[in-house]
Amino acid sequence: MTKFRVSPRALVALLAFVAAGASAASVARDGLRISFDPATHFIRLADEATGSLFTQGVLKATLAGQPFASNAPGLKVASDAEKCQLVLSSNGRPVCRLRLVEGARLVVETTKSLEGRASWECQAAMGERPLPAILADERAADRAVLITRLGPAAVGPARSLFDPQRDLALSASSPGRVRWLPKAGWKLVATAPAGGELLTLRVRRHYYRDELGIRHYAPMKKRKRWPTAPVVAMTWYGIQGWRGKPAQRKEWLFPNIDWVAEHLLPYAGPGLVFQLDDNYAYNDDATMRGFADYIRSKGLVPGIWFTPYVVAPASEHAKHPEWFIHDKKGKPIKTFGGKNWGGNFTLNVNNPEAVKTWFAAWWQKTSENWGYDFFKIDGQPSVIRAYRNSKDGGGVDGYRKGLAIGRKVVGEEKFINACYGIPLDAIGLVDGSRTGPDTGNWPHAMGVIIRWNFLNNVAWFCDPDAAANLYRATVERVRLNAQARVLTGQQFLTDDVWVKVPPAVCRVWQLSFPMLDIYPVNLYPITDWKRYDLFDLRVAKPWGTWDVAGLFNYDGAPATKTLDLGRLPLEAERVHVFEFWSSTYLGTFPRDAKLQRSLAPFEGQLFAIVPDLGHRPTLISTSRHLSQGGLDLNALAWSRQGNRWTAEGESTHLVKGDPYELIFATGPYRVAEATSSQGRVETARDGALARVRIVPQRSGRARWRVVFAPIEGPAVACWPAAIDLESGKTAQLTIESLGSAPARFRIRASDPRLRVEPAAGKLARAPAKATVRVAADTAGLEPGQVWAGTL
Repeated sequence: MTKFRVSPRALVALLAFVAAGASAASVARDGLRISFDPATHFIRLADEATGSLFTQGVLKATLAGQPFASNAPGLKVASDAEKCQLVLSSNGRPVCRLRLVEGARLVVETTKSLEGRASWECQAAMGERPLPAILADERAADRAVLITRLGPAAVGPARSLFDPQRDLALSASSPGRVRWLPKAGWKLVATAPAGGELLTLRVRRHYYRDELGIRHYAPMKKRKRWPTAPVVAMTWYGIQGWRGKPAQRKEWLFPNIDWVAEHLLPYAGPGLVFQLDDNYAYNDDATMRGFADYIRSKGLVPGIWFTPYVVAPASEHAKHPEWFIHDKKGKPIKTFGGKNWGGNFTLNVNNPEAVKTWFAAWWQKTSENWGYDFFKIDGQPSVIRAYRNSKDGGGVDGYRKGLAIGRKVVGEEKFINACYGIPLDAIGLVDGSRTGPDTGNWPHAMGVIIRWNFLNNVAWFCDPDAAANLYRATVERVRLNAQARVLTGQQFLTDDVWVKVPPAVCRVWQLSFPMLDIYPVNLYPITDWKRYDLFDLRVAKPWGTWDVAGLFNYDGAPATKTLDLGRLPLEAERVHVFEFWSSTYLGTFPRDAKLQRSLAPFEGQLFAIVPDLGHRPTLISTSRHLSQGGLDLNALAWSRQGNRWTAEGESTHLVKGDPYELIFATGPYRVAEATSSQGRVETARDGALARVRIVPQRSGRARWRVVFAPIEGPAVACWPAAIDLESGKTAQLTIESLGSAPARFRIRASDPRLRVEPAAGKLARAPAKATVRVAADTAGLEPGQVWAGTL
């Protein structure tokens, strides 16, 4: 008698197979397997190499006038290996065919036995953090909007779901409608008329590596100190690091370190980096350690620039030529070394002595001896080219070996930021990277930010270079630079003479920090970036989803731009629109409205777009951060008692003494009561808004409660609070009744050149509205002259 052992897991699988008997069915093709679970009657799709792709697949339709679901008892499933399909039948009538076809595709077809519309639902099995995505061949769906996501927000135009760990995507298409819904880790729902194709699901293996050409793609590994992109104060442009020797001196650094710690650290948090750039006293260990100690004493993270592959003096080549790489003719290769190491030859990290004496020694010096935790390693594209063209460096694999050595020396929790250009061959071994040239003296880096955003928070944290010397910039340009970084979640570097930064610029930075855990939706490089003058961040919290949209003028001349809500992936039929920088309520609009906006040169405007619930007040914005609740709003719940509504919530990341505002669109309600765990609360009515103001007594969080009661008697509000007029054109205002009684209104203009029609009127009780047309007589005004008036 032969004895053998069966593991518990194998025994369970064996028993399940025996129980299934002849009812079990599956077919395979091109490494995919579609199978039917006879115990649950669900369909499962798996990649035979990497595991499950979806589970709980079920067909829903109408059969013989009755609701039908394929996971109901009585379903029969037959496998056809020749045609690579499963056939689902009910009462002897085929209702669905699931076919595996060429190109790693699953096609779901329904038969004419079904009636009306059919739907297919399944639960994605795409890793811990799957990304709803628009892929390169689906780009037309983005409507020239750069879409990003914070939290599990559904994105209507996204037809794909991407698993960063496996570099694998599922792309869904249908003659009807397809949606990826964030239910229990993303659910696919496709609907189409019965009697034909319902869904095609394409499995795309190695999307980044093979389709986008990211040869060394690997999912990024986040360090505990930086779960989101770092905020960095960098010293190059402000200090003019190319001047003097060394440029990095105590007399300049310490006052600026103090300023950053005082004004930015309370907002950015403990991961805020102060990074010394090129041109420092690299042969003075005591000075460099002293700088790091001072930075750390202020609560900041010390960061340092260097070029690890060229730290050995050129004179070393005469003594040890084998320590360096050489071209095909045997000549040593120079690569970028900046001011400190310019003109040096490139070390060969395949040589143990070169590594021990110079390469690893410099990582050790900066990390342990000097005490820095953030490393900006420059010249990497130059080094990559050198290794690729060398005869003795081992090509790109040799270059990557050097990065692995550096990581081993500094440990797992320090941050390595590659620079400059776009060193794609460093992916998988660095935490972040510059994605363009030195852009700090440009008006903005929008081309770099947009083009490479598909890598951000997927393969590394993108670094578009510093928003530099903004103490001399218009506040509009500062806002453009800030909101581009915040809405994408890329690294935010300032590089300035910080002690000269005016309060308006400082305030923009404070409201931008920290960066958030934001993921891209457009998963492809975008080279025609000027078309993308509209960004949309979809924010999802347990109590709701809203959008934060950025509108941009990339040019140095004033421009009229359109906030086209129809381009955005909105779901509500009507929305509130609120502009953050001016703190202006524009009103409620249908989801396809087009709002004309006048933008100054290099200006960015920022809008909260929140579903209009109609029947109660709505929280439409908060003042702490550009995400308008994405960072700070930790909890929100509404309840109703009689004719009163109560909002209770918790806000975080508050800064002691810095007023925090909750902004509600109230409709026919007023604030009856407001309280906070942080002490006194101030409330104010602002037209159709209620502003609830908390001045934190300490940094951290606050619980708050706001009670709304109906407005008694006549009351009206006018919106928007600001309008732009053009010669020969009219604009519209909305006058809305807010009270329980009819109201009259009269409008007076500050200048006779403003024409208003009608200038007076009557409104019934809430929610009655009236439209007022406004025009201006521009005779006598010079072209380009700006004139303002009030109503």
